[in-house]
Amino acid sequence: MIAWSHSVLESVETCAWRHYLTKVTKEVSDPPGEAMHRGRKVHKSFEDRIKHHTPLPREMAKHEPIVARLEALAIGGKIEAETQMALDQNYRQVAWFGKGPNAPWVRAITDVSVFKKTKAFVGDWKTGKRKVDATTQLKLSAVVMFAVHPWLEEIRNSFIWLDEPNPKLRLTTETYHRDESAAIWRDFLPRVARLEAAHANNQWPKRPSGLCKRHCPVPRAKCEHSGV
Repeated sequence: MIAWSHSVLESVETCAWRHYLTKVTKEVSDPPGEAMHRGRKVHKSFEDRIKHHTPLPREMAKHEPIVARLEALAIGGKIEAETQMALDQNYRQVAWFGKGPNAPWVRAITDVSVFKKTKAFVGDWKTGKRKVDATTQLKLSAVVMFAVHPWLEEIRNSFIWLDEPNPKLRLTTETYHRDESAAIWRDFLPRVARLEAAHANNQWPKRPSGLCKRHCPVPRAKCEHSGV
């Protein structure tokens, strides 16, 4: 069983060969860069703020109004942070690290979730430059949430771009309804099938791109495109 997620699909589709060396065999180290370290710190700080009411660090204090609005939205409902969800191939919830027949088939994490009756607002903290077309991740977390929470009928799923100076552009929001779930899953299944075929046939094609020159940890000895 190959557990997949949005990040796994994105990694394989960017370059299957790099994914194979860094994530499957792990013979090539891919240490987190400065941007990823910052992203992890931001996620941890917001998690502690929501779960334990720990004040945000001084450099993030300007984002306190965002958390306050989410807490206000949760009055009469509940708010969660860093929620891990996993499903098996029958779209039933299983443990994140389940084994055997209860092994995960797909995983998703929501950074902040507000539940109120049959509706939910989901936010994903994003640092760095805003991407206008990065909505695939929103679709996946939404359909996984519909499977985990059968009473939900509507999910407003948003990227919260913390570094965006224009407040009007700070959210990328999509609204999903339960009756869309089957169609969304159908969109993902061909991509998952390609991932499973790569594992089954041990075929990991190289995909040269502009990332090869400065952003690929694979050494030239293992890929002729590296550094080019």
